[in-house]
Amino acid sequence: MVDYFDTETLNKALGALVLCREIKSYYTDSGLVSCLNIIFSLTVD
Repeated sequence: MVDYFDTETLNKALGALVLCREIKSYYTDSGLVSCLNIIFSLTVD
């Protein structure tokens, strides 16, 4: 099962989730927008 996952992609996703939590703890709506922008830029990259 592990072979189906790209480690780099998983690390990016986990990093985005951590950033999302950190941002949301300091900001509300603006933090959520930033989180979505980060996830979008990671998926595009």
